[in-house]
Amino acid sequence: MSKAEIEAVWYARLPDKWADAPEWMSFSRLLELEACPRRWSLNSASYSEIWSHQGYPPKVHLAALAGQIIHSALEAIGKALSRAGCSSVTDEHFVSVMRELGGYSKIIEETINNLCDNSQDNPRFASKFNYISTRLQNSVPALREQLQVLTAKLRLQAGVEATTVRGSQNNRGAARSALGNATYPEVELRVEPLRWRGFVDVLSLSDTGCEIVDYKTGMPKPEHEDQVRVYSLLWARDEQLNPTGRTVDCLTLAYSTIDVAVEPPTTTQLDILEQEIVSRSKTALGLAHQTPPPAVPSIHNCGYCPVRQMCGDYWTPQVQQVLAEEVLHETPVTNEDFIDLEIENPKQQTPLSWSALVVLCRALPARSQILIRLSEPTPLLQNIFNSGVRIRVLDALLINQLEEDVSSVYLTKMSEAYIV
Repeated sequence: MSKAEIEAVWYARLPDKWADAPEWMSFSRLLELEACPRRWSLNSASYSEIWSHQGYPPKVHLAALAGQIIHSALEAIGKALSRAGCSSVTDEHFVSVMRELGGYSKIIEETINNLCDNSQDNPRFASKFNYISTRLQNSVPALREQLQVLTAKLRLQAGVEATTVRGSQNNRGAARSALGNATYPEVELRVEPLRWRGFVDVLSLSDTGCEIVDYKTGMPKPEHEDQVRVYSLLWARDEQLNPTGRTVDCLTLAYSTIDVAVEPPTTTQLDILEQEIVSRSKTALGLAHQTPPPAVPSIHNCGYCPVRQMCGDYWTPQVQQVLAEEVLHETPVTNEDFIDLEIENPKQQTPLSWSALVVLCRALPARSQILIRLSEPTPLLQNIFNSGVRIRVLDALLINQLEEDVSSVYLTKMSEAYIV
């Protein structure tokens, strides 16, 4: 890999065009903008030297990938069951439908293969392709167990085929008409006057009820309840799919271990909720219109930020000191920690190690010596450390060696390095 090829991706450069404020708002987008407008903008900006897609190549998180796999697999099973007229796992045709699909493991394995194939143009994914695909394949038994639990929660209307209802803001010609009694997975709700949209995992309509179910693969969080309440508002205000303004009478958050019933908002509460999201959207969009938008550094915002390597506010002594203080208050002190650091003048000591000077780090003093080690040969990282004068390292494992003057940093499979 040449230096030019490395710098095309693994260089901490700002976007060639900052993101415009979003035309449409969603619950997740609102939370992201409120948490850190800079992070949203860097994520959504244009990077033509890296790839042709809009936005920065997403960072790989194995837990997030597992959630995507479960959602996709569950959608495939729901559609197949509905086509066969199965209402649930207790239906007499359930076993034959699953047999035709190849069983839970095959569904998950095919979903993993599709995800990996579709992600290979993401350089942050492609650089770790073998490791990620192996980890996902090894997680099939655990994913299968989770998928079985969530599949058991499916309640479909027998004899009515599940239909995906979509149509993005860029495809206004997409058919969107009033929904009849049926079970609909992946329903896109849109409210033009509010410029809000949302994707519902399952919407079930019958003569006696209207239910929204949202499947969650993680632990319960308060914002999950807020999210499904917003979905109930979007459904009530979606004049194309719901021209009569029918309201939701059952909201369910389906986790692997528990189902949580959320009280549906009343008509008055829907009006209040609408005013609230309009006000919050106005404030968030005002921040998004700034160039660049303001950053909100904190250990929660920055710890898993996928674009922090480019954030000028993050790489300052003041912010690193604030983060160090937050970590001390929130987590116990151990002899191992994952850190980010900016280093300069890396000098190769062995084929898998480099000495360097610390420029910035919340856990190490500036100008201190550091030894950077790889656990195994990694051509990309080796080329970066041999090519760069100043480098930002993300998610490195710090090993405090009290008997030595020089601290060691290990780069794991999920660590990244960017030339400044």
